[in-house]
Amino acid sequence: MTMEDSTTYQEIFEKGVQMGLEKRMAQENRQLYQKVLLRQGTKRFGDPTPEIAAALEQITDLNRLDHLAERMLDATGWEDLLRSE
Repeated sequence: MTMEDSTTYQEIFEKGVQMGLEKRMAQENRQLYQKVLLRQGTKRFGDPTPEIAAALEQITDLNRLDHLAERMLDATGWEDLLRSE
């Protein structure tokens, strides 16, 4: 019996695959949030400065990005939006 045939190895391998998939999904969700925030913000507030765009790219917490998406409805500009988070 090889190591790859053991149930312990299979469980550890499957757990690693699952963790990798979850990490990938979180990264894709973060990128989607950032893309939508930039698109909607540009439509509402105009083009962001390079500093604003960089600040949005630095936000990796999905809860914070979700909060910004909700705040966009009330914010008066890019600075106000980021200040509120």
